[in-house]
Amino acid sequence: MGSLLIAAIALGAGCQQATDQPNVVTANGLSYTAEARLVDEAPTMLDVSVTLTNETAKILQVKYGGCSFTHLLMFDNPARSGAPMWDSANRRDPVTGSFFACTSHRVDRELAPDESFSPEELRLLIPTYEIVGHPLLGRFLPDGSYFLAAQVLVNDRVIEIPAGQVALAMKQAPLPSQRISDGLPYRVETGAGSISPPTIEARLTVTNTSNTRLAASVARECPLTVYVYRDLGRRDAAYAAGKADWRPAARCYLEKSVFYLAPEESRQFIVTVTTAEILGHSLPDGRYYMAAVVWLEDRTLLLSAGDVDLQRR
Repeated sequence: MGSLLIAAIALGAGCQQATDQPNVVTANGLSYTAEARLVDEAPTMLDVSVTLTNETAKILQVKYGGCSFTHLLMFDNPARSGAPMWDSANRRDPVTGSFFACTSHRVDRELAPDESFSPEELRLLIPTYEIVGHPLLGRFLPDGSYFLAAQVLVNDRVIEIPAGQVALAMKQAPLPSQRISDGLPYRVETGAGSISPPTIEARLTVTNTSNTRLAASVARECPLTVYVYRDLGRRDAAYAAGKADWRPAARCYLEKSVFYLAPEESRQFIVTVTTAEILGHSLPDGRYYMAAVVWLEDRTLLLSAGDVDLQRR
């Protein structure tokens, strides 16, 4: 599956602020601040964003683009001196080995006096296992505290901003069976389906726990895709586990279906797969561990989907 999926995983509420407060860098009337936080999802994500503020009494032109976050640098000392321990410019997907690319679009906008903004182009969201490693991938850097510096290209000038300090560790929490996106909890469970032929059912449940009516959308033909693993550890780290032991051969066409939920209302989506289709001619009978990708409007959610006993009978 690879870590390409991770960029689209919705973030939850468990965030840790960087312990070293970022400094302010000023250039040509603009002040730059960089903030780093750890988001306690599975996997843990490092979220770094840069904010620009117009410190003058006049409107300023700001030019940046899709490749304007040029480097996130990590150092082992607060002076941020010497060679960096890690540089985002050298990022590769640790599962596939492919480099990450940015989009080359350009943005020109005006910034009013005292106005601040934090564009998505000046934000990096990186799974921490790309930096320190993962039990399935090996060790890249030691666990410990690292001091960050962000380099951005704005108005054709490279600006470097201290971005705080974070404590990184290789250990990751297992995949959750529920994630919240736009205020709605999404949960997946897998259980036995029919007896003849034997099937399993993966059930996605979406519940509106708020006191207002909410809208959501999933892919019409395939609201969720099931991935099957023989090993619990690989399922719990499906984002880094590489190819699943089984996944559907059919591709998912992402035409969206919009639905509405009243307060306390739930909606369920069921995907049914035969045991014979999963086991085929190569996989043995036994206990299997499920993960699921939920296809939403503008993101995906990677979830644990339980475990089932599969028998050809």
